[in-house]
Amino acid sequence: MDIKGFKAWAESKKLSTDGETGRNYSYTFYDSKTQAAWDAWQAKAQAVPEVITIGNELQSWVAVWSFRAKNDGEDYVVVDANLLAEKIEKLTGANA
Repeated sequence: MDIKGFKAWAESKKLSTDGETGRNYSYTFYDSKTQAAWDAWQAKAQAVPEVITIGNELQSWVAVWSFRAKNDGEDYVVVDANLLAEKIEKLTGANA
């Protein structure tokens, strides 16, 4: 969890960043609003997949599942749209 990034954000919102590090390196803020924001920050970090990870996964998938097609002498990389939609749905949980 990015405590430095969170503290910078919290300070920009005029929240108190006073607190202490407890067991297992968990951080506790003295101000309840800051603590609630920190808890939400951590939950979001765990719940939302990293865009870079999804992008890398899609790039690898396209490299494996794409094929070349010629049209008017030009080479094109082609991917089945339905398969791509299924892959995006699996990675993001969104209905594609």
